[in-house]
Amino acid sequence: MQMPIAEWANRLLAIPRVAALPLDANVALRADTLAMHPDPADRFIVATAIELRSRLVTKDAAIRRSRTVETIW
Repeated sequence: MQMPIAEWANRLLAIPRVAALPLDANVALRADTLAMHPDPADRFIVATAIELRSRLVTKDAAIRRSRTVETIW
């Protein structure tokens, strides 16, 4: 990245309608059951979308190929 992660996160969270969601036990447990690649961050992101019954906005090809969650982009 071209900037410190804290600065990047602050800029991202300043965008209207962008919010950080908590990682709770349900998401963590669901992430462990997913039939997809082993990247833990991707698994938490996908599990969060599933728990929220939401489509996931991503251009991450590995997540899109997994077809574990409906994606947009």
